[in-house]
Amino acid sequence: MRKKIISMLLVLAVTVTGIGVCSGMTAEQVFAKSSTPYQYLNTDGGGTPREKVGKYYIWSTEGSTEKLVCAKSLSGKRKTLKSISAKSNKTFAGALVTNGSTIYYAILDFNTWKTTIYKTNVKGAKSKKIKTVDDRFSSMAGYYNGSVYYTARASKKNPNAGFNLVSYDISKKKTRTAKKKFYSNSSYGKYFSGAKGYGGNYTQYLYNAKTKKTKKLKKAQDSQVSGKKVYYLCEANQKSSIYKVKSSSLSGKSLKTVKTIKKAAPLYFGKKCAYFVELYDGPYSGDTITETILKLNYKTKKVTKSTREVPLYD
Repeated sequence: MRKKIISMLLVLAVTVTGIGVCSGMTAEQVFAKSSTPYQYLNTDGGGTPREKVGKYYIWSTEGSTEKLVCAKSLSGKRKTLKSISAKSNKTFAGALVTNGSTIYYAILDFNTWKTTIYKTNVKGAKSKKIKTVDDRFSSMAGYYNGSVYYTARASKKNPNAGFNLVSYDISKKKTRTAKKKFYSNSSYGKYFSGAKGYGGNYTQYLYNAKTKKTKKLKKAQDSQVSGKKVYYLCEANQKSSIYKVKSSSLSGKSLKTVKTIKKAAPLYFGKKCAYFVELYDGPYSGDTITETILKLNYKTKKVTKSTREVPLYD
């Protein structure tokens, strides 16, 4: 959460000037000073927002018009921050980076296969263009100390060359490779967790953007760095669909099992919680099936259940 003094400065800046000048700072600069670190937020198009950053849920929607929206509660009113018409042949490029107030997001242009990174905030400020990346762009990754980070393919010609973590210094307008052969799964402030590849069981690493050093962690399908911990999604038994959610310190020590989930497949793996869907074994009648969703809260280690109707044939 933002410190009370920052909120007070923001209100004063906006009220007095309408633009936000307060002690030589713009309202945007004051507003950006959140005590919540910037972090990667997985928000694929149309996906249900599952985790709050600061005071807001932030996600993108699908449809004839895609929207980047935010809300203080999932049942509350949504604010549209950016809209994309289907006629534009563009789409939101999956994940975004936010500290709960300022947001860095990306838009893919199918006409050129280039991706442009933009900046806005939950107040609805006009989006500011940050950088356009060629077709090697893969995903937003994080923000730290004036630089925005993203994952990109290492080579345009060789699809097997893997991925690199790339940083772009916004004020200096300089791009550099922060970490070679590193596909970023998550970020929290200066820390980035990731592996040499994605979509498989890889050894995970923790990259420190401040020291530029990397720490070897455990092998897992996914990892999420959050606060002073790293969480891992581990497939314990593929045939029986058993998964273990584990946690460790930032150094990879104090490894513990948070919870074992049986007969289910992962839907979402986040910083505070994970979602799984129970394997469905019938009955098959009608046009829909009722799936059971399991939500694991890392802190309480409790699993709550909900159901959803999904089309049997899509």
